[in-house]
Amino acid sequence: LFMGLEKSIKGALVEQHGALPTCYHHHRLVELCKDAGFWETLPSSLQGFVQTMSNYGPKARYPSETAYETLVASSTVEEWQQRLVSAREFKSFVQNWVLGSGRTTSGT
Repeated sequence: LFMGLEKSIKGALVEQHGALPTCYHHHRLVELCKDAGFWETLPSSLQGFVQTMSNYGPKARYPSETAYETLVASSTVEEWQQRLVSAREFKSFVQNWVLGSGRTTSGT
C-alpha cells in the first residue's frame, strides 16, 4: 500500500510541476502530499490514513522478511481491510484533484 500511495502522489507531483522536482521528500508521504499541493484539501480521514501508512515505509516489502512480518502482525485483518478501502478513496481523491480544480498547470 505504501508504494501505491507514493506512486499516486508522485504522479500528482509530475502533473503539477511537469516533472518530479529535483529536490523532494523521498518516502515521506505527508511531505509529498504537501509538495504536490493537495494536503490541505485532503479530507481528515485520508490525512490520517496517509500518516498511518507513512509509518510502514518501503523497508517492509517482501513476505518472509522480519520487517514485513512484524508490520503485518501489528494490525488486525479488519484494519488492513479498512486500509484497502482508504487506499481506493485516496486514489480517487488524487485522480479527481489532478483532473479537477486542484490542478494548476496549463496544457489541457
